[in-house]
Amino acid sequence: MGLTVVSWERLYSDGGSTDPPQWLPYPYEVASRLEAVFLSNQVIGQKSKLEVVEFTTGLKTYKVELATWSEVSLADGSDRPVRRDVVDNPPGAPLNPGESQLLSIAPGAKIIFTRGVVWIESRISAGPKDKPAGRLLLLRQADYFFLCWLPMYEKYSRIDLDQLALRDHTFCRNLDEFYSFQRKDNRLFATLAVGGQPSSSLPPFIFEAGEPAVKAFLAVMQMNLETAGDGAPSIKRVMDNVNMYVVEQAMTSEAVKKAAVKLVKDGLETIQRKLPEAEELKWRIMEGASAVTAYLRRAASPDAPTDDSDELSFQLEGEDMVFDSPESGAGPAVSSSVPNSDSKGAVLLGELGAFDIIGSSTPQTQRPTCPRGDPVTRKVWETFANADGTFQREAELRELIFRGGFHENVRADGWKFLLGYRPVPGQTVESFAEQKREEYEIMKRQWVSVSEVQYANHAAFRERVERVAKDVSRTDRETDYFRDAGPHLESLGAILCTWCMYNFDLGYVQGMSDLAAVILSVVDDEVVAFWCFVGLMDTVHGAQVNFATDQLGMKGHLEDLATLLRFVDPQMMSSLEASQCGNMYFTFRWLLIFLKREFSVPDIKVLWEVMWTKHLSHKYHIFMCFAILEMHKSELIGKEFDEMLQFINSLTGTVDPIKVLCCAESLCRHVLSCTQLPPKLQAFFPAVVKTDSPDSTLLEA
Repeated sequence: MGLTVVSWERLYSDGGSTDPPQWLPYPYEVASRLEAVFLSNQVIGQKSKLEVVEFTTGLKTYKVELATWSEVSLADGSDRPVRRDVVDNPPGAPLNPGESQLLSIAPGAKIIFTRGVVWIESRISAGPKDKPAGRLLLLRQADYFFLCWLPMYEKYSRIDLDQLALRDHTFCRNLDEFYSFQRKDNRLFATLAVGGQPSSSLPPFIFEAGEPAVKAFLAVMQMNLETAGDGAPSIKRVMDNVNMYVVEQAMTSEAVKKAAVKLVKDGLETIQRKLPEAEELKWRIMEGASAVTAYLRRAASPDAPTDDSDELSFQLEGEDMVFDSPESGAGPAVSSSVPNSDSKGAVLLGELGAFDIIGSSTPQTQRPTCPRGDPVTRKVWETFANADGTFQREAELRELIFRGGFHENVRADGWKFLLGYRPVPGQTVESFAEQKREEYEIMKRQWVSVSEVQYANHAAFRERVERVAKDVSRTDRETDYFRDAGPHLESLGAILCTWCMYNFDLGYVQGMSDLAAVILSVVDDEVVAFWCFVGLMDTVHGAQVNFATDQLGMKGHLEDLATLLRFVDPQMMSSLEASQCGNMYFTFRWLLIFLKREFSVPDIKVLWEVMWTKHLSHKYHIFMCFAILEMHKSELIGKEFDEMLQFINSLTGTVDPIKVLCCAESLCRHVLSCTQLPPKLQAFFPAVVKTDSPDSTLLEA
């Protein structure tokens, strides 16, 4: 509901008495301008000053008058009807607009309010020009309210539409799906809800008109929901945070109170009985484990005093649990049925389940020291590599690479090994190389041989090639390898265009050039670099999930980092969540291209080859990212999202890669030593890492 696919069409032929009329769709460039004018005319109580769109095709100029729904030729004055056609889409089916189609509001949806230009804080934007611009709309359809963001189609070309992932940012959600809204200066932060609790957050919305526009948008939303009648949600300003608005469902106070009591009660019953400082831990669980606790307390008893100095108690099976103010200095009055203990370990209950608290001061929580080793040299390499392209004692070799990386004189061979460019058993090195070269040339010829006519008539291919050319021209140009326009840049472009033939469903996505460029500069061979890139993206490491349009891969990485942070440093995670940074979106670029832009090319080579060994974990990049956060913990605490993003970007080129590797390994080994791990973290460590060589030993995780 709320969104649909539309196209703008002009009458091509009446069809006569027997045939139906034929309508000809406008090209995207014209349709986008028409849709922009149409939308601006749909705002309740507002009328656009612009109702005419002029455009030129061939040698003729036309104007479309929306007041009369007609197209007029400025040459001879002839006119013909125009229509906005809504494409039939089965209920529940994904909305996939075609070449000249657009995503827009559905029939019956009324725009209650919109205000100026609203940018989205793109997770990989390099500057203001890269922030997607659009309109944030408050819609009403029947008894439902929707929040919707649509691109300003008139500002963008077809290439821009994909380059900036504008369709991925486009959304229309029922307000029931939101947990809260928070404003800060000219930004609006929206958090989604799952089961009545906060889950993921949308990228921030930036209002061009400034803070007054944000306030006006929230005020109109609040007013319309209050007058909507029974059954509609409402938004209420949080008493102790005037910038925060919480979405409340149509639920009685008694029902909310019961939900709050159950949340606390269930948590306490599953805690292990022997806990040091049990009272303090219970307080942390009730106050910190869920971001909704404070809200639930207020909702459970709306008549209760809101001053923090007053007490609010819940009755839990005959036991009073009293919440005291932080200023009073008193802890919560907890029943002595859970005794204190001198137990050496501590267990914390949260969304991860019950697990050891790493932050405990007991001796076994001390992290190991993990110094770096020497790089693998050519001499050492030859003790593992066989003449037929196979390897012996592969697990031992991976550990050596993990400890010290490669010396430059063997790095090219080492990366072929780590990225899966090696013959299968029984195949010679020469026949394997020839086979891969032939396969590459076949795919390369598929796009090199495209004629000018084919190129002009194949929009999807044309846009991908143009996107590749644009990104290649600015990738790693500060390095010696790519500084001059020449064969190296041509090879990089060829690799990425051939990748489009290898995986046409995914094609080229911004960021892939960063990965392929480093590989090419190391192996210095177009064919070998392509297959190593395939190994990274598909066959060995599966990095292509980072670039999938559904973004499930990136969401998984962000959730993994949040999971690790919540386990290792719950206080830091609580601070990030309080600042609307708990979704970890500020690390999006780190995870998308594996820290490529945060380090120099020589440094990133070492980081990647350590990561690719999968020696301790196949998610080792998560530990690297955590290490950087931990190294700058004091500077991160308390920053809001926009400040956080600015600070993270300022770290580029300033982080010591050796410290990152030492800290990441120490942390990884420390987590592995824990006696209990929640299931989400157990998935970081497969039981064994299997290798392709029959002489290899198994590496215990």
